[in-house]
Amino acid sequence: GAPTMPPKGGGRGGGQSGGGGGGGGRGDKKKGSQQGGRGGKGSSKKGDDGSVAARAAAKLAEEALARERAAEAERRRKRLEEEERARAEAERIAREEAEAKQRAEELRRLRRARVELRAANISPSRPTDADLKRLDSSIKKCTALTRKLTKITEEARSSLLDELGKVNMRKYVTEAVAATVEGKLKSSDISAAVDVVSKLHSLYEDFAPALAESLPRFVCPNAKAFAPSAAAALAAKEAATAAGLDAAEVVTPLQRRLKLRLLAELHLVGVVPSAGSLHKCVSELAKVESRVDDADAYAHSLTTLAQFARVYGEEYLGVDPSETETEPDDAEKSPERPAGDSVEGASSCAYRLKPEQQAAFRSCLAGFYARACDSLVHAHRSLSEIERSNAKRLERTGELSAADSEAYAHAKRTRDFIHKNVASLAEDLRERYPELPEYVEPDREKDRGEVELQRGVDVGPGDWRALWDDEEQKIFYEDLPDLRATVPAVLLPKEEGVQDGAGDEDAEDGDADKNDAEKSRKLEKERSDAEADAAVGKDHAQKVDALMARLPGCVMKDDADAFAVDLCYVNATPSTRRRAVHELVSVPRGDVHKIPHYARIAAALGQVFVSDIRGPVSHAIREEFWVLSREGRGDVATFEHRLKNARFLGELVKFRMVTAPEAFEAIRWLLERFGGQNVDVACTLIETCGSFLARLPETAARMAAILDVFVRLKGSTNTKLDSRQIARIDAAHASCRPKSERAARRRRARVRPPTHEYVRHLVFRVLDEKTLPQVNRQLRKLPWATHERYVVRTLLKSHKNRYGASPWIAQLVAALSKGKPSFGVRTIDSLLEEIRFGLETNAPWMHQRRLAAARLLGEMYKAKVVNTTTIFSQLYLLISFGHSAAFQDSESDPLDPAGDTIRVRLVCQLLETCGKAFGASGPPKKTLDRFFAFFQRYALAKNLSLEVAHDVRETLLAFRPKLEPHADYQSASAECARWEEEEARKAKAAGGGGGGTAE
Repeated sequence: GAPTMPPKGGGRGGGQSGGGGGGGGRGDKKKGSQQGGRGGKGSSKKGDDGSVAARAAAKLAEEALARERAAEAERRRKRLEEEERARAEAERIAREEAEAKQRAEELRRLRRARVELRAANISPSRPTDADLKRLDSSIKKCTALTRKLTKITEEARSSLLDELGKVNMRKYVTEAVAATVEGKLKSSDISAAVDVVSKLHSLYEDFAPALAESLPRFVCPNAKAFAPSAAAALAAKEAATAAGLDAAEVVTPLQRRLKLRLLAELHLVGVVPSAGSLHKCVSELAKVESRVDDADAYAHSLTTLAQFARVYGEEYLGVDPSETETEPDDAEKSPERPAGDSVEGASSCAYRLKPEQQAAFRSCLAGFYARACDSLVHAHRSLSEIERSNAKRLERTGELSAADSEAYAHAKRTRDFIHKNVASLAEDLRERYPELPEYVEPDREKDRGEVELQRGVDVGPGDWRALWDDEEQKIFYEDLPDLRATVPAVLLPKEEGVQDGAGDEDAEDGDADKNDAEKSRKLEKERSDAEADAAVGKDHAQKVDALMARLPGCVMKDDADAFAVDLCYVNATPSTRRRAVHELVSVPRGDVHKIPHYARIAAALGQVFVSDIRGPVSHAIREEFWVLSREGRGDVATFEHRLKNARFLGELVKFRMVTAPEAFEAIRWLLERFGGQNVDVACTLIETCGSFLARLPETAARMAAILDVFVRLKGSTNTKLDSRQIARIDAAHASCRPKSERAARRRRARVRPPTHEYVRHLVFRVLDEKTLPQVNRQLRKLPWATHERYVVRTLLKSHKNRYGASPWIAQLVAALSKGKPSFGVRTIDSLLEEIRFGLETNAPWMHQRRLAAARLLGEMYKAKVVNTTTIFSQLYLLISFGHSAAFQDSESDPLDPAGDTIRVRLVCQLLETCGKAFGASGPPKKTLDRFFAFFQRYALAKNLSLEVAHDVRETLLAFRPKLEPHADYQSASAECARWEEEEARKAKAAGGGGGGTAE
């Protein structure tokens, strides 16, 4: 349309000008050209729009084609995977069929050999005396052959059979029996031993009866049914010596099991005519009740009988092998089975026991199987209890002792061993496998005065868990050193009650006589004490000074026990005892962590110095409590002194140096005046000894009533408490009642859907290094649209899982993310939100949960689920969140107080978990060095304990062994300032360069 527009415009211009001639034509031509130009521009714009649309359409077509190709590639990959899976399955089936045919052929061959041997052994054609005289009967040949009979092997079968036909051993039948019975065998040598014994049976008539008498005695040496006479025992011993056997050699359970198999085979081939001796052996083995009495004997019986049932189920137990060897579907599809028919044909000719004899064998094994099932259930329950206890201990302390780890490993080995053999017995006897109960925390019925304190298992009255949280605590408070057993008696006073023989006689004469006797005893004691003080040497004071200088260093149980023993050895005179009392009760206010060890020293010495140390220490602490409480001074020094005294008083209660009524009187006085300093003192006293009094049967009721009053006072309007005091009350109450009855009832009433329970079962119980692919497959089969969120939530509860489960969870997330990318994104988002929520809340009860989240994030970095940028963003977030400006000096934030070191521990945990993953593919060296500078500045601004400071140093040196950590906050701030100046200079240079290029 554009080329035709100028002529039209020109024509219209001429007509309108009324014959204006050339001027009009030129004007119209110019106007027409302008209109044509505008029309050309419009057409060009439309053409550009068309080309953009065409390019967009082409791009969409390319994307659609790429998606189609990707879908086709995915279909091809799945098809190839299915073909590969089908090929592998077909190969597995073919391999199993080949193995089954091979086993059937071996079984058919074995049964045919049994039939032939039995036919020959039932009516053997033995050589005559004249035939035997023609054989070699020299002592040398017979002795050499007897020694060979102790080492029957498959390789020596033919040579032994050949020699037996050439040597006359009529005079050495007893030695041959001893050599056959006590010689060592292997499982592969049973067939050769049967052939050799059959050969001896066919040659010598008296060989089989002697062997049938000796073999059961070897299998069950302690059975009364097989006990030999004195003459028979002496003859057997002489025969064994003549055969070259060591009588002192210990017979292993394996040899007894193999000889039981040999006895069973010999009866099947007709050498041993009666099955009575074999039935007695099986009955003796089945008599073992449980593994509690004799674990080794029970393990031997269980293994032997399981092996017997597996090998001789058809012959001795009457078990039909077609119940498991023939599947119904296979029988319908292929009614003609040559291999199976061959086996059945051989079985029909093979010897079996009579039905009543089979019933007797089966009855013995059935009774033993029932008891074995009970043992399996008991072992499974014990293992579950140990797992629960270890999980609680890990959650509380973060580590397991060597004894706990060994106990768990032993329980697991025992459970697995019993499970393996019981499963074999169940299959061979066609019995039902027992259902193993899931572990359920026992709910004990409690009276009003009892408190829910047990963690995981019920305990008996003599169990340490009835009073203490762990065994170490029980040892600390109850297993005191016995000074009278370790210290000579001359250095210790006489036991109380034997030194005052005249006091009881004077007690009958009235009050006046009592007072006079008491005064006289007191004067006598003072006189004897003065004489004892004067009798010591000049260097005694120096020894006592040196010993007392050791007291502040007694921060371990062994140090405290050594101090108590050494005090007795330095000749603890009355003045020394008084000084020891003064030093023990004068604990500095800043050393409250030493109070438990000081109390242990006082309790240990109080066993022998009752009137000089035990009584004065408890009296001094109680008097100090009442004096400080009634004075009512509100200064800081008195407040700290009262807290120290309350803790000392609580420790003495746990050592039973202060009675429970005296402790209750102190608590009652504080609760009646609940306010101000009394709140903190009461919380300290309850935190120290409240749990002990709540667990002690005779004080549980009264302590429960006090705790009820204690909690009600928190919400009372008369007591104006601040948030810190309320938190202390909650902590003190929780130390005595870790689980309230309402929470326990709510937990018992909670019912999850079956699918959720299955997810928790897979994650919390099944998941480990070996079952990771199986758990991955099972989780993929879930309805993902409705259960993805719950799977994410369950996987992120790593603080409730086993300690070592974090790597498996990270690998599981990585495996699931390959097929479901949205799952990986949701999991990482939830984990990062969990870490941020911990920073925003900063609740002490979340510390273990936050550490578990940090460790899981590090494991996900090692599993390549998150990248380095995410790790460093979280590291910087941990040291900057909540402050006014990141990496700037600021006042302490409420979310991150100066004394709170949880963020430092989180950083150390995350770096430690990432560990060597920060290698060649990790962050550049400068990135890590920059963070270390800011992390050191953050850590030096905190009031770190010795343990956390050591963790920080270890973390830094693990990545930078040659790094010299900063000693103070100023040097760390200077390095951070250098980093910031360098980054600002680089940013400015980069910004200036970019502007020049733009111009």
